[in-house]
Amino acid sequence: MKTKVLYRVENQNPDRREEVGRWFTDNFSELRWYFEHKYPLGRIMYLELPVDIAEYYRVSNFKKNGSYKIHKNPAAYSCHPKKEYFLPKKIATKAEVYISEGGIAEELLSFGADGFLFL
Repeated sequence: MKTKVLYRVENQNPDRREEVGRWFTDNFSELRWYFEHKYPLGRIMYLELPVDIAEYYRVSNFKKNGSYKIHKNPAAYSCHPKKEYFLPKKIATKAEVYISEGGIAEELLSFGADGFLFL
């Protein structure tokens, strides 16, 4: 079975909004923006899913439906619908802290940002 690894940056401060913690990307380099603009002290989370399940939750596969609630209409709020995934909480909460065996800090620091917290 083919799988796809998805990533997200997690804010260290708890946030209970329905949509928080459910946005992922399959492009590791997309995480840079979140560190620079949203969560400079965040941590990288990852989740490996079967390709068919990941593709089901790709934002570009959602239809805009007129709801003003992000969790009910993620396609209307996505800046990169072909690169983003919006997962149900029961799947998203299975994400784990990303651990690299060879230089994730160096890779991210090469972006020129400071203050990353890796647990």
